[in-house]
Amino acid sequence: MGAPRATKLVLSKAGTRVVGLFIVLGLLYYGGTVAFAVVSAGSTVNRQEAVLSLNDSYATLTRAVRQFQTESGACSSAGGLTCVEAADGRLATSFDKFSNDMSSTNFPSSSRVAADRLESVSSRLATLLHQVATVQSVADYRAQFSQFQPLGSEFDRDYHVLRTSLV
Repeated sequence: MGAPRATKLVLSKAGTRVVGLFIVLGLLYYGGTVAFAVVSAGSTVNRQEAVLSLNDSYATLTRAVRQFQTESGACSSAGGLTCVEAADGRLATSFDKFSNDMSSTNFPSSSRVAADRLESVSSRLATLLHQVATVQSVADYRAQFSQFQPLGSEFDRDYHVLRTSLV
């Protein structure tokens, strides 16, 4: 008995095309899987960085709001309008910083709309606070500051929407 002979596999033209099609589909599947893994890993890192940045910015803003509440409470009993306007100015600066932080944070595309909304409302809050920090009378102050609560509620809602989109 001799060694087995290797024979050549002969395929028809249609068979060759089918084998070629499966090779191409396999390569496409493999390439797609690798691309998806790379994009997913980058998105996870981006999402984590965005959450950390948002948490830091929000914690800083929360401290500023608490400080404002303390200052404005003390101002109402002793300092008058000038004292409250100074506190408004400091809080406006904190909202400006928060807004800038939002615009410089690289949010995932799935969260970008929510981040833009939060940036917008924080900017509007800063503008309002800068305006009330320069009014001349208590009546004007009260009239303008009445807009703060609705904007604050919008800010809270937009913050929670952004946080949810990052989870």
